[in-house]
Amino acid sequence: MHASYLREGKRVFQQQAVFNSADNHILVFTMTCTAILTDGDNQQFQALLSGFCFNT
Repeated sequence: MHASYLREGKRVFQQQAVFNSADNHILVFTMTCTAILTDGDNQQFQALLSGFCFNT
């Protein structure tokens, strides 16, 4: 999910990934920046997500 909002008059940009575990716990990864997120930011976020797995 990509979003932006104003905080104290400054634009903040975010991307989030949300996971719901088998036990119905919600885990949210968020990348936040005061500049527009770049392709490099997106690649870094995707690399983080691709390396994630639940310990079951």
